[in-house]
Amino acid sequence: MYAIGYHLGKEENIHLTYERLFSEIQRKNYEIGDYVMEEYIYDGVVKNNEEHYITKIRVHLK
Repeated sequence: MYAIGYHLGKEENIHLTYERLFSEIQRKNYEIGDYVMEEYIYDGVVKNNEEHYITKIRVHLK
């Protein structure tokens, strides 16, 4: 099972998305598993403006 979140914008702010995602995992009383994956949906190859980048974050849950 995974918790999934999407970060919109610059990578330098991605920690804020992680904080929100981890907070929601804790609120729902889930336990974080062994790994986290990032998938770049829109990045510099597709978008010219970093504000439009989209990163999918998947957190493995136990």
